[in-house]
Amino acid sequence: MLAYRHPTNREALRRAGAVGPLRRLLDSGVDSPVTVHAVAAFAALATGNDVNKDDMRRAGCIPALVALCAAGPAKASARMATSTLMALCYQHPANRQVRRAASLSGVLRTRQSCLLSERL
Repeated sequence: MLAYRHPTNREALRRAGAVGPLRRLLDSGVDSPVTVHAVAAFAALATGNDVNKDDMRRAGCIPALVALCAAGPAKASARMATSTLMALCYQHPANRQVRRAASLSGVLRTRQSCLLSERL
């Protein structure tokens, strides 16, 4: 993946405007391979890049990822969304607040195994 373990590419992708189009791909459906790849791209973009994390939050990625978790652990996109949320919220209080709000507002209706720890 272009951004995986490559901080310069993560920054370049953000500057090129990749977050918006990737966000729209999250709506491709829980069973779509496109969704799985978009979620994986967000995980790579979020790793170690707070500016990307901010852009993802502003683009509405967190509620969309929380909604994907509702599919449960049997779905690849739900499992990937859980780890991507962890990357987005790691050491980022603003994103943790959005994740909590999305979860509490009823967006997240899932099994215990897909819930995120409050320790993030």
